[in-house]
Amino acid sequence: MSMLLGTRRTLLQSVDRGDMLPQYLLNSYGAEIEGFDSVAEWVVSLGSAADNITEGEFRTGASSIKLTTGVGANAIMTKTLDAPLTLNSGEHLRLYFYMHDFDNAARIRFYLFTAGYATALEHTIEFAPLIPPCRNGWNVIDLYEDGFGGTASWSDTFPLLRIRLEPKPGVQCSISCDSLRAGLQSVPAVLWMFDDEQSSIYDLAYLYMQPRNANATFYIKTAAVNTGANITDAQLLTMEGGGWSIANHTRSHVYDLPYAAFLADIQNGRADLAGWGLSVAIDHFAYPGGQYDDDRILAAVNAPCLTARVTGKGFVGLDVYGDQLFVLPIYMGVNTLTLAQLQGFVDEAILYNRPIVLFAHTIGPGADITQADFEAIIDYTQAVGIPHLTINDIYDSLSGPITKPPG
Repeated sequence: MSMLLGTRRTLLQSVDRGDMLPQYLLNSYGAEIEGFDSVAEWVVSLGSAADNITEGEFRTGASSIKLTTGVGANAIMTKTLDAPLTLNSGEHLRLYFYMHDFDNAARIRFYLFTAGYATALEHTIEFAPLIPPCRNGWNVIDLYEDGFGGTASWSDTFPLLRIRLEPKPGVQCSISCDSLRAGLQSVPAVLWMFDDEQSSIYDLAYLYMQPRNANATFYIKTAAVNTGANITDAQLLTMEGGGWSIANHTRSHVYDLPYAAFLADIQNGRADLAGWGLSVAIDHFAYPGGQYDDDRILAAVNAPCLTARVTGKGFVGLDVYGDQLFVLPIYMGVNTLTLAQLQGFVDEAILYNRPIVLFAHTIGPGADITQADFEAIIDYTQAVGIPHLTINDIYDSLSGPITKPPG
């Protein structure tokens, strides 16, 4: 048990069992520190930038700022903030931007400089395949203290902001930045999410968690249900009755279907779940293999689904815009991780005030996580007072405060 357990319990007294969790799982929405309202306020040292007044590509004010690289060459813009930024422990930043050509972008580098550019904090958003869960159109990225590197300290004062956009070789890319907020404080929570059809999720996860009033989400590949030693529809009904979210993972679990066939596969998976009598979470969806592109997202929207989860690493960032609802990230797949590492992720959820998604396919010998480690991390999470949430809890929090689950 962690030496800081008592301290962490003190931090979590405001969300003891039975309390309400706030809308969007945000105790504080912070304040906008930059609205990207006028390119004239910025110094553009590489590439080009312009006020973007295109309808749908700005939200606050009358425009966003569209930053465009050269061909294979970076774009950089820098601003002296209207008021120097101070950052508080346990709070984070949130950046909203519109991606114009995701496939051409390599990364965004986000800098906060102390006076005279003496020292800096740097946060890099890499656009590797599926990581982070971004897409063409609107995106939201939560920037936490432990995601920054550099020579400055979180406790420093930062009068200068810089954004650097880097394209892939031989191409150009653009983003339109619209808003940067600081002072956000989320609620620490753990969401366990499982995929496919393994019966160990019933035998070793549900049967252990249910007596402890701890719930999770299980995305089902429906063609595999009731076959061999896989999960059965009767077990899924029991799990849903016990508080779990039983959600859709398509019928066939094939990623690279043409759009119409992929849309039908989502709808068939939902129909299978409904046919077995499930209803609570069948409009929530996870992409097969976690893979997505514009067509997969469009299919999820048109199915219609309420949410769609990927396997890119990121943080659940909820707000009125719902930018993440069809690219919901996980925080960490648990395969290859030790119990100490998992406990560390739970500790960080408390330290930085954030919900995290832990993801697995199987539990048991030779599986993603052993039975002993799974039981230990469930017990640890409950001991430090963090709630176990489901995808339904996440979605319900968009409409208003939710009652904290008992476990």
